[in-house]
Amino acid sequence: MKKAFLFVIGIISAFVFMSSVNAEEMVKVYIFEAGGCPACEAQLEYLESLDSYNKTFTIIRKELYVDHVDWEKGADYDLGVKVAQYFNKHGFRDAGYTSTPLVVVSDIYAKNGYNSALESVIADAYSKGDNDIVSKIANGEIVEEKENHVGVLIAIGVILVGGVAALIAVANHDTKNK
Repeated sequence: MKKAFLFVIGIISAFVFMSSVNAEEMVKVYIFEAGGCPACEAQLEYLESLDSYNKTFTIIRKELYVDHVDWEKGADYDLGVKVAQYFNKHGFRDAGYTSTPLVVVSDIYAKNGYNSALESVIADAYSKGDNDIVSKIANGEIVEEKENHVGVLIAIGVILVGGVAALIAVANHDTKNK
């Protein structure tokens, strides 16, 4: 009887543990939206209709623009710009901050516009484990460096100075030999 009780407790504990692990591992699907945007609303409806919604993924809404008429910058505009720029630098050419929705799934999908084929993308992110780029950018864990041209300019300057010095040396050598 005692063994059966411990076995049942063990099963229940394992189930509770697995449930909490899955909750922590859910993929975050970010929707950078504009208030009243029809494509944003359609994207949200599609995502919420998937069987895996709230099982393998959750939706996090970000306000890129206050509305889709005046395009006034929203509370999450700066983050949206950083996210779009990050993904652009990493080959996602269809990720931008000038139209909505901008949909981001882990580190494998970032694109503007409505997409009714995200279920496999979300499943892929879930199987690999969510690499939540948006929260890493928001928390300052990923900081995109601005291109630094100072090093290039210094190198060009050194080459020019060295070239001029070599020409002067050659000219001095030629005048001494005459």
